[in-house]
Amino acid sequence: MYFKMHFFMFMTLCLFGHARAECPIDTFTQETTSSSAKVCLETYTPECGNLTSLFINEQDIETFEQDGCTVLKCPAGERPWFMSSFENSEFPKPTAEKPSNNNAIDINAPRSTEHVEQTFSQFGIECDGDKWKATKYPLGIHYLTTDYETINLGIDGLYDGMKSEVINMACIGSDLPGE
Repeated sequence: MYFKMHFFMFMTLCLFGHARAECPIDTFTQETTSSSAKVCLETYTPECGNLTSLFINEQDIETFEQDGCTVLKCPAGERPWFMSSFENSEFPKPTAEKPSNNNAIDINAPRSTEHVEQTFSQFGIECDGDKWKATKYPLGIHYLTTDYETINLGIDGLYDGMKSEVINMACIGSDLPGE
């Protein structure tokens, strides 16, 4: 607002000729600042506990500090994978292609994602109540039927906004369903 007020007064003086002024409009630059604060991934909350405890093998995850934030990273060539279930999510349970007995759902990270904090942004991972939950599914969800067939659902963003509890996580390097 301070800048706008002075700029308006300067232009008024230039236009009405009340003072001799050079109007260097072509060289006048507006100084802008960004007040957006860096948001760090919460790796621990009193309600949800330590995020790394959800990893099947905690030794595989790398933890380091960067720009004042704790960063979790999968080893080179691997990417995060999450597991949920129909019982622990807001997803409607399929009736046509019945899920296997364990009702597990795979939530996969795009191939280019290696840093877990990028994944949390892409998947909207958050502490909700006392559980870590996903709310976005860029590759949809995948489940195994009783006939061991992989079914992909929600690739079109249908499930975005629905919550699913993250039961387990891992860093994996193999091809995933939905790719």
